[in-house]
Amino acid sequence: MTQSQLTDLLSRLHSVSVGVVGDFCLDAYWQLDEGETELSLETGKPTFAVAQQHYSLGGAGNVVNNIAALGVDRIYAYGVLGEDLFGEELRRRLKAVNTNLGGLIRQEADWQTSVYAKPYLGPEEQSRIDFGRANVLSQDSEQQLIAALTEGIVRLDALAVNQQIPKSIFTPGVIAVLNSLALEYPEKVFLVDSRHRIREFGSMVRKLNAIETAALFGTTVRKNEDCATEELGDYAKRLFEQFRKPVFITRSRRGLLL
Repeated sequence: MTQSQLTDLLSRLHSVSVGVVGDFCLDAYWQLDEGETELSLETGKPTFAVAQQHYSLGGAGNVVNNIAALGVDRIYAYGVLGEDLFGEELRRRLKAVNTNLGGLIRQEADWQTSVYAKPYLGPEEQSRIDFGRANVLSQDSEQQLIAALTEGIVRLDALAVNQQIPKSIFTPGVIAVLNSLALEYPEKVFLVDSRHRIREFGSMVRKLNAIETAALFGTTVRKNEDCATEELGDYAKRLFEQFRKPVFITRSRRGLLL
């Protein structure tokens, strides 16, 4: 691809319509006050004071943010949020990048909006606090999500699938519908990035990192850069032969293998 071809391709992104279905998360950064601690009157234990806090889109929300940064004007979100303050903050931030939220289902019982809360003492991140690990998708939410995807796919040019939480929206029923839609609409781009379930998705472009790819074939590596190019190329070829769709493998500082 030449520079002019790439420039032309990127210039046309504003005219496409992209959907993102997945685990919408909020990243919370809490800078703790390192000054004198105060003891709780109720427990007698030291308390932590948050000096500063800020939040950003994570998981599928980060995918939306990146797509918006590329200049795509029409973005549609599909997922499930809890009826909580974090859910409202996530919706607010998605609206700020002009995302259509009609496919975001609200579930009150058995569902917390997924949050990765990261307390910091100085520059060092402390033990993370996660919300939403025990989520259970209700049958009603599953059917609402399936209906939104089935109705919405006709307006999309591409659909990005993002799975990164073990207990998430990706039930066998939801995956089956996504696989069916990918076969029914071969002219549309379906791209999947799945941390735990990537072999369950069918006719879709695949995006993995090197660690995830190696793990699929029984090899453990600590860093993306540690996987040898020849070995990674063999893994990619085997995935392509199985699913007959392009495979993208990110390698941190070593770039990307296609």
